Amino acid sequence: MSDITTIRALVGNSEISDDIIAFYLDSVTNFVLGYCNISSIPAELKPTLLEIAALRVRANSNGAKAAIGEGIKSVGSISDGNQSIGYQVAGTFKQFVSNDDILAAYGSTLDRYRKMVIDSPVSRVDGTRKV
Repeated sequence: MSDITTIRALVGNSEISDDIIAFYLDSVTNFVLGYCNISSIPAELKPTLLEIAALRVRANSNGAKAAIGEGIKSVGSISDGNQSIGYQVAGTFKQFVSNDDILAAYGSTLDRYRKMVIDSPVSRVDGTRKV
């Protein structure tokens, strides 16, 4: 089963285009690679990556359409003084529209694969980096 097919099955929406799913899969992959300071996704982390991508697709899609921040929402509050409208997520579903949401939910899992990056020491004599 391809990654796109797996994500489509996790989302439960067969109308979302492959391009939209591929975009969020690439976006999440790049985020995880950058956050963990790794060059490839380990096999053990792949299911988590697909799950996060599916949550991003679900949070940013409505039917066959998808857009940033346009997931399943309902109006939670309306105030007239400052003309603000607050949205809440339908049911208990959490929005996964930002990387902070991903870290809040999956940070402990991603931290297991995170590698430290340490710059090489600087010479006190001439200020150059030692290799």
